[in-house]
Amino acid sequence: MEPNLHTVTISGDGDHVYTCTAIRDGNRWLVHRTERPRVDVHARLLARAARLARHALASALDVDPARISVHVHPVLPHPVQEHLRRAFRLRHASATCTRRAAAEYRAAAHRLVDYGLSLRDIGTILGISHQRVHQLITSAAGGGDTR
Repeated sequence: MEPNLHTVTISGDGDHVYTCTAIRDGNRWLVHRTERPRVDVHARLLARAARLARHALASALDVDPARISVHVHPVLPHPVQEHLRRAFRLRHASATCTRRAAAEYRAAAHRLVDYGLSLRDIGTILGISHQRVHQLITSAAGGGDTR
């Protein structure tokens, strides 16, 4: 399942975790929580509204704000939500392809070493530096970017 990419989270170090909803109210965000403790705060920016909600909750509970975590879910138009879902899936697919490509670069580099080519020649063939070739052939299969 896809995470809620547009959730704003302000993390604390305590065991108080609260969820709020943010709706656009003119040119400001209204962050509210209908359960107890109730919270209603306005701010121009969503991140600021989340911080204000955290402080309002802390005040209502008489605890240090650092002990409170707040998850703010902005209510977004359905078309925007659909774009975000597609973007998440595409980003995930892209990351998978990047990992696979890195593994193929490593495999190619290892094969070229087995054929007796120098690191500089391998770098020229792969379009990367000889230093990067050395990293590829000495790295575990975990990988990363090959360029």
